Amino acid sequence: MFDTHAHLYLDPLDKEAPAELIRRAAEQGVTKIINVGIDIATSQRSVELARQNEAIYAAVGIHPQEAETAYNDGHVFRELERLLSQEKVVALGEIGLDYYKSQTAPSVQKQVFEWQIRLALENDKPIIVHNREADADVYEILKYYKCKRAVFHCYGRDRDFTRKILDMGWLVSFTGNITFPKNKQGQEAAAFAPLDRIMLETDCPFMAPVPHRGKPSEPAYARLVAEKIAELKNTSVAEIEKATDRNARKFFALAEN
Repeated sequence: MFDTHAHLYLDPLDKEAPAELIRRAAEQGVTKIINVGIDIATSQRSVELARQNEAIYAAVGIHPQEAETAYNDGHVFRELERLLSQEKVVALGEIGLDYYKSQTAPSVQKQVFEWQIRLALENDKPIIVHNREADADVYEILKYYKCKRAVFHCYGRDRDFTRKILDMGWLVSFTGNITFPKNKQGQEAAAFAPLDRIMLETDCPFMAPVPHRGKPSEPAYARLVAEKIAELKNTSVAEIEKATDRNARKFFALAEN
């Protein structure tokens, strides 16, 4: 299995040896980790971790909460372009729009989002999308640029928006919050999305699944996400493992080992 969205550089995971996190993940069948940047410093760290650890790959990008800094500093874009060309960088992300938590004006967020989309398209890299309270704008921007490889991470939108995403050929990625009893919308999305359009993630150290809720998450917990999806779809964990592994390898253009 893949954990397609981790933040191993964040507290408290940054205090653990990556080898130990990788070992615990492998014990649960999670053998590949996509470590995802949110600004230049964390993108650089993701590239470094990927270089040092066979099981880790990197994504680099500017999160919408960091968009204003990028907008005001041209060096950010030049460095991001350099990082995207580094070995084992498999995606641009996480990028997108956040109208819930980000203090940056939507107009600035959109410009930074669109610049990164263009960069991804120029370099034939898939996009990891952060979308919070911005469904319509995220959808219209991705559609305008004719993005073919995009995944909506930490997914949990309603069926109508999910259908729109699927109709465009995009993927959705589920994290530990689908195990939360009150997250009916996320569970419905996981049940509705077809097997060839889903991936697993932890978004660690956030969103630890039940029974670890309230504690730091880690890549090993991707198995618990797989188990919940299997339950929701009335199928086997092995089937979820097989499908999500195939989807992740295709999305990130990674060959079988």
